[in-house]
Amino acid sequence: MTENLKRKPAGIEANHWKKFIQYLLIEDTQGKCIKNAINRSKQLYTHTGGSKTMARKRHEEEQRQGRHIGRGEGWTMSHKKKNGSYMNEDVRLVGEAIEHIESQDPSSKEFSQNDFLAQVLGKEHPRRVRGLGLGPCPSQCFRNIPHQSDYGVQIEEYQMEIVKLKADAAAAEEKAKRQRMKAKAA
Repeated sequence: MTENLKRKPAGIEANHWKKFIQYLLIEDTQGKCIKNAINRSKQLYTHTGGSKTMARKRHEEEQRQGRHIGRGEGWTMSHKKKNGSYMNEDVRLVGEAIEHIESQDPSSKEFSQNDFLAQVLGKEHPRRVRGLGLGPCPSQCFRNIPHQSDYGVQIEEYQMEIVKLKADAAAAEEKAKRQRMKAKAA
């Protein structure tokens, strides 16, 4: 323990560092660390989002680019390094498969149980939908699931309407911009 106390990082108070080291030496904590290491080793696709959710990252990218970002495109963005390369070979294969399906069938971009992310990674887990952050489950997001409530159908309809309204607003803004430029030139 004294060896670890000497390795205190700059910016951390000595008493906090000491409590942290003591916490790490508790048997229960060591068990949790081992369990977490095992769970991390099962993770197939390492992402680059850090603590930022994929849904939040996708939303920020939509704001930056001014267009809709699909689940598959968001997944691909979240699994690339800053230089544009994929995190590893498995991720590269999935990313290329998503891009291939997208280039073959543009309708696979639309949010559904069979969009290109679902085609490549398979059926969604019953309690979550990849790329939408924490909370949404398939019965809330997809129309074709048996026993879905009307509430889930409404959410999907609202999401589609929002996408349509955003596209209409962008087109109207572009048209107004062109008209202003014509007026300036005249």
